[in-house]
Amino acid sequence: MFGWSQGASTLPRWALRFWPDIRPMVSSLVGLAPLNFTGSVVASAACAGGECVPAAWQQAVGSQFMAALDSRQVTFPNIAYTVIYTRDDDVVTPNVNGALSVLPPGPNVTNVATQTICPTDLSEHLTLIASPAAYAVAINAIDHPGHPANLAEVHASQPCLPGTMPGVDPSDFVAEEAHIAADVGPRLTEGMVDREPPLKCYVTASCQVTGSTARHRERSRSRRQPGTARARSAAR
Repeated sequence: MFGWSQGASTLPRWALRFWPDIRPMVSSLVGLAPLNFTGSVVASAACAGGECVPAAWQQAVGSQFMAALDSRQVTFPNIAYTVIYTRDDDVVTPNVNGALSVLPPGPNVTNVATQTICPTDLSEHLTLIASPAAYAVAINAIDHPGHPANLAEVHASQPCLPGTMPGVDPSDFVAEEAHIAADVGPRLTEGMVDREPPLKCYVTASCQVTGSTARHRERSRSRRQPGTARARSAAR
């Protein structure tokens, strides 16, 4: 999986954390400008007036959503994680040292700021998606499924180039960025609520188990373990 912003962090990591059946389907998660920890002061500011969209409440500093996202296990051993962030991010912020983005170190994790790859990289949240430095790291990870980006190979490729990543026309990029920016404002006023939505019962393991749900679970277990359900029935 490859994503940017929420698509790099809160969305895919939530699925991997709470829907374990998905994990064997994913070899790598490569993310640009992810919000992985704490919450962003930008989201908090959006909710300062008492109302904002649910996603802003959920990504604000100290939200229940962010706490749940990072509860218990943060990464999983059979998935490779590549985190690409910018110290100049103006949405996932403040992130000068990467505290909001970097995942716990491990053999399956690579965390890197674009400024580490290219000291003159000035990308912020929106422009990071066309950064040559970010591109070089992401492509290295994508080319090696199941492995995080190898920064030694990235450094060797010298991705510190002016302009945009390969295949992106600078003029087209400016126009499309303008479209994104123009679309953000209206979306931030649609469906505003006055508090963070409560976590779903599956997050807190508090869902009510109905008779049909119990029977479904029993059938699922019996499919995984042939004969088990019949043996239980005989025992009863």
